[in-house]
Amino acid sequence: MNKTDLTIKRYVLTLGITLFVLCAFAAPAPAVMDISQTISDGAQRTTLAFSGLAMMTGNLYAQSFFPPGKVADYTGFQYLRDNDPSDMGHNTSFLTRVANNVIYTLNDSQLARLAALATAQQDQFNLYGYKRFGLMKAFRRLMDGDIPSGSTGLDLAAVKQASRELYLIDGQISFDRALLYATIYSSLTSTQKAYLDAMKGKGWSSWPDITDDQIKSKMSALPQGSAVAVMTYASDIFSWYAGSVDADVYFCPERQGTYYGGFYIKDAPAVGHEGYSIDEQLTATAGSALCDSSKGYVTASQAAVMSSLVDTQKNNLYAGTINIVSVRTQIATLLRSLLTSTASSDSVKAQVLALSGTYGDLDGENNYNYATVFAQVYKTLTTDQKTKLAALRKSIMSGTYADGTAFDYSVCTTPFLYSEVIKDTSVLDPYISNTDYLFGIGTAPSSTTTTVPASITTTTIPDSADYASCINNTLDNPACKDCCDCLDGDANARKSCRDECAVHDFSHNTDFITINAPSKLGPDGDYSLCTAGGTEQACKDCCDGSAELLCGDRRYCRDRCNALFGASSTTSTTSAPQVTTSTTTIPDAACTCTLGRTAVSAPAFGKIGIVRVISHSECEWTASTATPWITLLSRATGTGNGFIWFWVALNNSAARTGTITIADQTFTINQRGR
Repeated sequence: MNKTDLTIKRYVLTLGITLFVLCAFAAPAPAVMDISQTISDGAQRTTLAFSGLAMMTGNLYAQSFFPPGKVADYTGFQYLRDNDPSDMGHNTSFLTRVANNVIYTLNDSQLARLAALATAQQDQFNLYGYKRFGLMKAFRRLMDGDIPSGSTGLDLAAVKQASRELYLIDGQISFDRALLYATIYSSLTSTQKAYLDAMKGKGWSSWPDITDDQIKSKMSALPQGSAVAVMTYASDIFSWYAGSVDADVYFCPERQGTYYGGFYIKDAPAVGHEGYSIDEQLTATAGSALCDSSKGYVTASQAAVMSSLVDTQKNNLYAGTINIVSVRTQIATLLRSLLTSTASSDSVKAQVLALSGTYGDLDGENNYNYATVFAQVYKTLTTDQKTKLAALRKSIMSGTYADGTAFDYSVCTTPFLYSEVIKDTSVLDPYISNTDYLFGIGTAPSSTTTTVPASITTTTIPDSADYASCINNTLDNPACKDCCDCLDGDANARKSCRDECAVHDFSHNTDFITINAPSKLGPDGDYSLCTAGGTEQACKDCCDGSAELLCGDRRYCRDRCNALFGASSTTSTTSAPQVTTSTTTIPDAACTCTLGRTAVSAPAFGKIGIVRVISHSECEWTASTATPWITLLSRATGTGNGFIWFWVALNNSAARTGTITIADQTFTINQRGR
């Protein structure tokens, strides 16, 4: 087996286990799993008790084991696997089969976008995992009686704030994924849609068995470290495509309250052991040890205190005016709206983040109550009770594998970032060295607070930016276009820049800049200077080129042109690459052709780009390329002003240069190597 084969095998094994999320219910699973089973008193009682068992018998390291599939879970994948008609949803090969099929049908351009997202989200994703440690450490301190002087216990406001910050990161990750998935859906060909449609409504055993070898060439070409994320995204793409809002809202009973080590108990023995079987009733049977006194582990009064959490959390979970189920429904509905149109994506993002903050508040308050009750019950346990509970843990987490190898994972000896061992524990110091603030003592260390995801940093630059910065260092489409409007130079350069904003994938942008786009007139100002042109095109040309307008007013000016003269045929959209030509009459002259710019750089993982063609209305032009790794996505001929859309393929070797010839002009693409 060569190195590539080993790499593929490793990420498949990692994927099959670390995203393996097992739903737990108090009784055998019903025919159709939905949210009503999740929030039922029975499922919640045993799930909360199981978390208490994990907390009372474990340690901080065990608490840190956490399936990454619990982050940004609004695509219905959990519903898909819990309702698989083949009853293979909880087999370690389930996600692999879904993902392999999607990757098999995606083209290089679509796959490159997933890889770019994986790279862009890595810092945010890791930050989410690291920031969990503050809450986990505080909950452990409460359990151990290590309460700072001057405090009587956890501070509710501080716990809610820490939880809110986590969910804001989750909201950002969720939005970015949904926006990219929606973009990929809009680019699916009829053949690709037919392939996915053939999988809808069926189960694991009916789906094509696409092997790892069949997608190995695609996976081995991905940027280092992105394979698992790309597989996750691929599975999300299918579940979202095949699902519904109800499926997106659905979650397992253990989706809330994830800080106590229950996932470690269930999953640790399975990691690295393909085919290992996890008892689907484990949470229910083991959890009953703390909520059912007839099992012989706790007294009736201790079981009653543990069970009281079911009612304590009820309003925040589903019964209150503002509750987790309703918030998830709103978020899922907003994200799914992107499938219809991304035109209002900025508004969707703002609402998703606001709702995610509320979600964090609700879950934070619930976890404050969980941790408090777990500590309360633990303090009343006798030595004999603790011994019996520890023995129960050991019986679950030790045994013999099919090959005869003995195992015992009852004591966790390493911390985890999700399911990966953290080898250098010093990275945790900023998050666990001082958690007094979660007990109401002092303030949170600056390293643990979050206002925006860690990968998003801003740097203020002068009023005028350069073209490349506008495209590669802005947060989203509106910021990019504001940046373009403030470019020095002529109107054509600004137009070309804005056109590229419309199709640029912002998920891989870094080193974000803020643009000072001053506005004097605002949206309701007097733009008669330009509207007097009499046509929409003349009006917009004036908006783009007039030296009398501040750059922040250019977009308001164009909006006024749209309002007066109607939607322009030259407005860029992200729905599909097309060549659209201006209807503006240009005086007769010799046919000449110029380009909005003459060169562009592309990352190693590929790029979709656009170049503006500027020519007289009666002049015909043709575009072509002899570079094998450059593909023209739009019509290669046009008349007058227009655009050429192109795709730059993934580059696994050294830096390279290619060209597109447009009329008598040369457009150069410089692609970085790996």
